[in-house]
Amino acid sequence: MKSNLKLGIFLLVIVLIMTALIQVNQKEKINWNRTYNPKDKIPYGTFVIKNELKNILPHSSEIKTVKQTLYTFLDEGKYDNHAAIVFIGSSFSIGEAGNKKVLDFVKKGGTLFVSTNMFDQRFLDSLEVGITDFNEYKAGIKPQDNTVKIHLSNKDKAFVYDKLKYIFVFDQLKKNATTIVGYAQKGSVSVPNFVKINLGEGQVFLHLEPDVFTNYYVLQEGPFSIAYHSLKYLDGKNILWYDGLYDLDQARTPLRFILSNRALSAAWYLLLFSLILYLIFKSKREQRAVPIIEAEPNLSIAFAKTIGSLYYENGSPGNMVLKKIEYFLFQLRKQYYLNTNDLSDPQFIYALSQRTVIPEEEIMEFINQIQILQNQEGYSIKDLKNIYQLIEQFKQKANLL
Repeated sequence: MKSNLKLGIFLLVIVLIMTALIQVNQKEKINWNRTYNPKDKIPYGTFVIKNELKNILPHSSEIKTVKQTLYTFLDEGKYDNHAAIVFIGSSFSIGEAGNKKVLDFVKKGGTLFVSTNMFDQRFLDSLEVGITDFNEYKAGIKPQDNTVKIHLSNKDKAFVYDKLKYIFVFDQLKKNATTIVGYAQKGSVSVPNFVKINLGEGQVFLHLEPDVFTNYYVLQEGPFSIAYHSLKYLDGKNILWYDGLYDLDQARTPLRFILSNRALSAAWYLLLFSLILYLIFKSKREQRAVPIIEAEPNLSIAFAKTIGSLYYENGSPGNMVLKKIEYFLFQLRKQYYLNTNDLSDPQFIYALSQRTVIPEEEIMEFINQIQILQNQEGYSIKDLKNIYQLIEQFKQKANLL
């Protein structure tokens, strides 16, 4: 059993070493998910732009992260009325009450900068703005011409964004209150995808391509200038960074953190597999300890000695003589199925002779001695010895166990 356990542990160690070597030599796959999370350093995270804000906006005295809903944050009023809310993500949907709160913030002099291509329709309706996806067929663009360029109105140079397949554009804008500040170009067609809307004393910037601000493009010299000059409109304002991921950060348990990291998750699953393998070997190779159950001691001899001592000390051997005879007759009944009520019955003597192969004369003599002792009035130790020897001799001749 011990050798099998050692073999299991040895195999487990070999598996662990081989798995570790495979993990070390394996190239880590790039995560191309569009998270827009400022904590992510993957291509479509926003770690770089968030950390570069202080350099892009040198005149902004404060950059604060909003770690609650916009409605709650604005309702508490812990902000500068001329601050700028910045949102870069996959969807901007804060509910009807949140929309009203944000627009009131803008009307009082605040700035809202949103880069996404999915909005709450009620939010767009309140700004009298409409968006749609770009239709190459209607624009007369050839299918093979998939190059996407983005440029700003105040800059002449456009830069190629190689991984953009679908672009969104504005198809409805509020007159006399909207300024187009950026375009997306596909083929020879340019369409607005970045606008500034004046609302009350403040402004709303709507940008329809959040990928522009992700790590993949920001780390490229040309595309970085687009992100840089897009955010430059906010210079001098206190920045309120809102990403809508505050609830996700609160839910990050240690296990969630482990599973989110490729190397840690591999180690975690390997640990679970090792424990299961160990339990399998443990259960198959080892048995539960079987308790030792000792046999009940045979106290017959001790009991007989005790009874004999009692009779001997009592000084009445007659009782022992009669009990010895009674037990012998019981053996005859049990062994030979004979009726011992009348020992002098010729039929009894004949049957006993046939079963024991002892001549009838010897049996008659033996029975007479027993009857004499049975009918005797007084007994001595000598009588007890005689009956004992007499019965034992008969039993040996008859092979009576």
